[in-house]
Amino acid sequence: MFEFGEMRALAGRLEQFINGGQTEAFMRECLIELAKKLWKKTKNKTPFNTGLLRNTWQIGSISKIGDIYEIEVYNDTEYAEFVEYGFKAHWVPGRWEGHQFVYDPNERKSGMFVGKPGTYVEGKFMMKLSEQELEREMEHFLQRKQEQFLREMLGGD
Repeated sequence: MFEFGEMRALAGRLEQFINGGQTEAFMRECLIELAKKLWKKTKNKTPFNTGLLRNTWQIGSISKIGDIYEIEVYNDTEYAEFVEYGFKAHWVPGRWEGHQFVYDPNERKSGMFVGKPGTYVEGKFMMKLSEQELEREMEHFLQRKQEQFLREMLGGD
């Protein structure tokens, strides 16, 4: 038998959800989880030499403009863009310290050639490939989060 008291309780929970800021909290939670997934995928696809590039991937803070939520996953290492998209082979000034090359734009006598002269070094597309992978997983992720949220709101689990 259907009871209107249960319907009123559900309506109360829905109203509390809408007016109580739970919608925004839910959106932020989903966005942070997605950013963490993208960060991990991208970091794992980043080539490892000294570890600098791989270990400088970061997640920014959430911003909201109108109804749009954004969060940035980024790497501000000077050469990150070149590894992502590729580059024309070129001379890099610097020096070797042990087994590690240290870039020094003021070095005039030593350095190394990156890539074979006259060629193009292909990009690794670690961010692009990770974004594509996450896009394929997004529908399942959001469906699971919505179901979990509805169960909680309706008083289940």
